Amino acid sequence: MRNNYILVFCLLLVACKGDNRGGLPASTGKPYEVLVVAESTTAEKSVTDVLATPVEALPQREPQFDGTFCYRRRFDDMHRLARNIVVIDEDKRQYTKVALRYERNVYAAPQMVIRIQTPDSQSLNRAMNGKLGKELLSLLNRHELTVARRQLERQHNPKAEERIRQMFGIDMFIPADMTASKQGKDFLWLSNNANTGMQNLCVFTGDIDSVLRVNIKGETDEMYMKRERGRKGERERERKRAREKENEGTAIRRGLWIMEGDAMGGPYVARTLYTPQGKSLTVFAFVYAPESAKRNKMRQLEAAMIVHE
Repeated sequence: MRNNYILVFCLLLVACKGDNRGGLPASTGKPYEVLVVAESTTAEKSVTDVLATPVEALPQREPQFDGTFCYRRRFDDMHRLARNIVVIDEDKRQYTKVALRYERNVYAAPQMVIRIQTPDSQSLNRAMNGKLGKELLSLLNRHELTVARRQLERQHNPKAEERIRQMFGIDMFIPADMTASKQGKDFLWLSNNANTGMQNLCVFTGDIDSVLRVNIKGETDEMYMKRERGRKGERERERKRAREKENEGTAIRRGLWIMEGDAMGGPYVARTLYTPQGKSLTVFAFVYAPESAKRNKMRQLEAAMIVHE
């Protein structure tokens, strides 16, 4: 028992060396991990099923979040250090409907703590299958994006950022490990050039497919990158999402890329910005990681794609 106390003390001491906002210890866990705390596995399943919703536009099935479960009676100081926590309060005498509220940096930092109040498991399940489930995912995704942006602000690549500023007149935070580059006409390709899990960011003007064909080639000119065209219904949904984003001054498209004439491929996300002068500028991120999961790698890139003032 004494050894267990020593272990807990050491872990807490290590955690305290991290992001010490307001004297809080650093949160633990990996990005996109969520600890679900509940009295029963029935209530827990309603939430973890939502967390397991597949990420859009990946070549293989990956969940939005990796959920783990803890009974309320076992929710101790170590569990409270988790970076994302969803606590389910189930009490039919106290609650008449399902409600959600959240707080940041409650026990540790950075941290998101979401509390869901529900009269019973059945009401929770219905709510999670509706708007509340989407709200839950949105809150958690925004939190993870914020954390990733703050990490970029602390560790980034000023040299690459200056090149983008000079070529395109925009400011972005570029990951520090993106040191490889290729420049073309109104085109810049940045990459970490990793042997496993290669992450890439391109900034350019012009038609996406034409630019990719000219600037990202394989071993021969007959090998070039292109976006994979999905079924008609998928294309229509993509256009609808893009139109919705255009109202916010940007268009976002997600999908899969392939290398024509080769066996390479992976996911991409393209963000097209519309300037006050009516010109368009595209930030195109893609991952090549045939040996591993791609969710976190893509979302790291999405944090870098945000243009700031």
